[in-house]
Order: sequence, then C-alpha cells, then structure tokens
Amino acid sequence: MKVFISKKYFLFILIYNIFIILLFLFFKRKFQKITSTIPVLTWHRISKREIKNKYFKDDIWVNDLEIFKQQIKYLYDNNYRTLSMDDFYKWYIGKIEYDEKTVVITIDDGDIEAFYNALPVIKKYNFKATAFIIGNRVKESSNWIKEEKKEHLSLELITKIKKEYPKFEIQSHTYGMHTRANGVLRIYTINKEEMEYDFDQMKKYNLRYIAYPFGVFNQKIKTMAKQKGYKLGFIFGKFSKAKRTDDPFEIHRLKVDGSMDLNYFKTLL
Repeated sequence: MKVFISKKYFLFILIYNIFIILLFLFFKRKFQKITSTIPVLTWHRISKREIKNKYFKDDIWVNDLEIFKQQIKYLYDNNYRTLSMDDFYKWYIGKIEYDEKTVVITIDDGDIEAFYNALPVIKKYNFKATAFIIGNRVKESSNWIKEEKKEHLSLELITKIKKEYPKFEIQSHTYGMHTRANGVLRIYTINKEEMEYDFDQMKKYNLRYIAYPFGVFNQKIKTMAKQKGYKLGFIFGKFSKAKRTDDPFEIHRLKVDGSMDLNYFKTLL
C-alpha cells in the first residue's frame, strides 16, 4: 500500500526539522559560552636560580627563572594563545571566542625582575602578559645593584616597556593597599576616603584592570573599582579558571608559586 505525502506536509516537516536544528545549535552555543573557561595564571617575583636557591629557597612567592622558562616554553610548544587584558575582557563579555588552548599571563607586585628576567622570556615567544604594579613603590628610576635586594619597576622602566614591547602591559595592584599591620590587611582597615585617594593616585597610569592586594577583596573595594571606571577586578579565591559567570569584579586567577614544577604547572591548564 503506497502512502502519499502532500507537498505541504513535506515542506512543514522540512521547515520543522530545520528549526529544531537551528534551535539546538543556538542553545549549544549559549551553553558553550557559559561553560567555557580560561586560566588566568599568576606569578610573583621571578629570580635567577642561584639567587632563588641561596636567598629564597623556601619562599613560594619567589619563582625560579629556569622553571619559568620551562613553563612559558611549554605554552609555546603546545600552541597556546596568550591574551591581553582587553582580549580577555572581550571574551568575558562574549564578544569573541577562543579555543581551549588559551591563557592569560599575569605577574603581581611589579618587582624589577619582571623587566630583567620575565620580560625577555615573554618577548622571545611573542607572548602577551600583564604586570600588576603597586603605585607607591614606583620610583622615577631604579638602582638594582644586588639581585637579592627587593626593588620594583621604576617609571623609567615602565616607559621603556610601553615603548619597546607594548604586549607586556601594566595594570593596577592599587597604590598603597598592598600592606598589612599586625597581621591585618590594609584593605580591611582603610576607610572610604583613604581608598578613594588610593585609587586616584593610580589615575596617571590610565589603568582599566585591577588585581586586589593579596588577591583579597570586599564590597568596599569592588564598589570603588567600578566607580573609578575599572572593567574587571581579579582575585585569589577558589583555585579555579576564570569563567564568564564570575562576577566582573571577582575574576578568579591561578597562582603559579615557587614550589611548582613543570608537571604541576600542566595541571593548571
């Protein structure tokens, strides 16, 4: 027995199936946007191996330059893309998509080693990176005689970086809130007027992104960052990659500390 299907019915089935497929693809894309993640990796002071071993062997906030080189080379050898802060922001608000081999490289505190040790490695692979600087530690020029001595990026070096390698950008780690007294972080004791002054002191650098001191935050600093025109604020909280569902002023980062070897580093990605 032959079954005849009218042209109208056939057309209806065809249109219906196309609609279902398009609907599926739409929600699949929406779901991918929500669930995609990017590791925002964070180093601190990066010292030559002999300096690390002699003076900072057990200090997890000081990284071994040779291991740092291995970690950055691994990203290059495995075809990872690195993002600027603006690149990351466009991803965060859904304007652009990246594949899973995408990372953000950040270096906190603005130690002078960021220029002498980290920058040449970043530049070698044509990568992008961000240094979050502490404003009140920036002097006009630097005088780094002993490598074990604590020294920070100077205005002279920051100007040199911007001119010679703009892919290595400078952003805010606040002006003077990266301190503590009697074990209590400054962010918890500072009043609104003092915090506003702190933010205003960073205006001369024309910054749009902030990493909170010690990765710690409260509603007061989040609100101030938003009011002062910052686009995103970065924290240390849950040990997780950044997601589009993160609060824009609570973007998660992953610490790459001085105790991590290459194999441990791979697990962060």
